[in-house]
Amino acid sequence: HVTQIDMLPKSKAQRMRAFARHGGTVREAVADERAKVYHLLLDNRRRRGVNLSITRALFLQTLEDCPNTHKCWVATSGGKLVGGAFTIETSETTTQVTYWGDSLEGRKLSTVTAIYGFLLERLFSQRKTHLDLGKSSVGGVLDEGLSRFKEELGASHSLQETYVVQPATIHQISRSEGKEALLTVNLCRSSSPTN
Repeated sequence: HVTQIDMLPKSKAQRMRAFARHGGTVREAVADERAKVYHLLLDNRRRRGVNLSITRALFLQTLEDCPNTHKCWVATSGGKLVGGAFTIETSETTTQVTYWGDSLEGRKLSTVTAIYGFLLERLFSQRKTHLDLGKSSVGGVLDEGLSRFKEELGASHSLQETYVVQPATIHQISRSEGKEALLTVNLCRSSSPTN
């Protein structure tokens, strides 16, 4: 049996433990926390010079309309919101991390790594086989830092369809010329990934 901590490279596992030592926790957001997570994700994207590709209204409505497939996660430390994520159950075997991010304080605590570890543990318990970390491009241009971060988490490139969040449904976008390269984690591995 492989636990989520075993799947992480040693440096990432140490950061995840440090997050917990600082009182960090990750859990599903309650309804009144969702707007705060949206704004944290929006601020996170703005710090990188990009926009969040979903409106606040659509983010909140989708979570309300699709509670079985769309989830919002909060990461807190010392009672403060330091990170968040928005996931979609794209199939019986796969969960996609559509958005995730941290606050400036959360960045110092490796909050996104902690969110990743929490999601792995959750998916293992649900017998899922893949955690899709999404595309690593902005405006069609590869973000090498983001891609490298995902690879350091143990993800590998795969070809998959892209999904767009719409109220009450997930619409699949087919691509006529190839498919968008996404980074996914195969949860069925029996050994730790290498750097």
